[in-house]
Amino acid sequence: MKPNRKLIPLLILNLVGVGISLYQTWHYFALRAGAVGFNSFCNFNEKANCEIIETSKYAELIPGMPLASFASGWFIIVSILILTALMSDRPSKWIRTGTLFTLVGSLFSSIYLVIMFGIIKVACVLCLCVDAVNFSSLALWFSLKPLDRSAPNASPAREWLRTAFLAGVGALALSFLFAKGLGGNAAISKSDKMDALESILITTKPIDVKIDTPLVQGPADAPVTIVKFSDFQCPHCQKGAFALHPALMARAGKVKFVLRNFPLDGACNRVITSSMHLAACEAARAVICGGKQGQFEKAYETLFENAEVLAPGKAVPFLVAVGLDEAKLTACLTAPETTDQLSRDIEEGIRLGIQSTPTFFINGRKVEGGVPSEVWIELIDRLSAGK
Repeated sequence: MKPNRKLIPLLILNLVGVGISLYQTWHYFALRAGAVGFNSFCNFNEKANCEIIETSKYAELIPGMPLASFASGWFIIVSILILTALMSDRPSKWIRTGTLFTLVGSLFSSIYLVIMFGIIKVACVLCLCVDAVNFSSLALWFSLKPLDRSAPNASPAREWLRTAFLAGVGALALSFLFAKGLGGNAAISKSDKMDALESILITTKPIDVKIDTPLVQGPADAPVTIVKFSDFQCPHCQKGAFALHPALMARAGKVKFVLRNFPLDGACNRVITSSMHLAACEAARAVICGGKQGQFEKAYETLFENAEVLAPGKAVPFLVAVGLDEAKLTACLTAPETTDQLSRDIEEGIRLGIQSTPTFFINGRKVEGGVPSEVWIELIDRLSAGK
């Protein structure tokens, strides 16, 4: 039997599915490890945002294993089935197995479309691309059915079922392999997650934290308030910002985020006896000035995205490049009210006994250092529910 030409577009579709799902698997772990910046290419707004989907509980088929890793294993096995059918004189069982696998994948796509639009109510562009691959592939597989039925010496049912079983085992093995290879070690275990939550929610007592700053993001009446004391040249602060960002997006409306500057530089911080971060004081003033232009969020994200190359004199050009007014920034940096605001931030940090950055306070409970995105989400959910 000559290879059916419809198998070629099927192969291309499934290889596209492999690429997308492998990227999603990497992104799932990178997001939780704080290795993803603020502006993922598939984040458009609050209603079209891959990270909101990937930080939800529905992103996992089993705990610690992203659904995307199963999809990647599935697509690879289907691709192997297609290649085998192309080279086989008896493609019947390969076509039937490939059809079955794509049917299962399409059923999962249908279920997750309902979850995406009916429960989470946010669209994930990459997920929709995977769904399109599944549905298009299924249509092509069914168009091969007449070829399958007319095939001479069609494979017995027992042989076909054995092939399907072995393919399924192979798909699962590849799924676990990809999850492990693309960052499985970065996933936080359930016990570690519970330990982190217990130490914050039970062991730590809430204290009063002043919020006399205009650098606020989120609704004023949000049930959860997160205050962050930070330094823009601190690598851990950058990582903490990246880890918190998906949680703020996933729980928008439930959280008020407040930034208080605590530069680790003796030029503006009286408890720092050395010049650890030479651009930290200037960057702190710059984000205050960005807030005065109504661009706090943009200034905050831009300075952290450029933290590795931040140096004296660089903060203003970075902010001008993303649309802030240069003349206003320059005048604001040395304005007395900017210095006063920075001093209030630092003095509040000293009063609270800040020893390192980042230090967070979530509804008054102290959190030193960064925590994974999924821990932030769980904290927000529990505190917003009054637990």
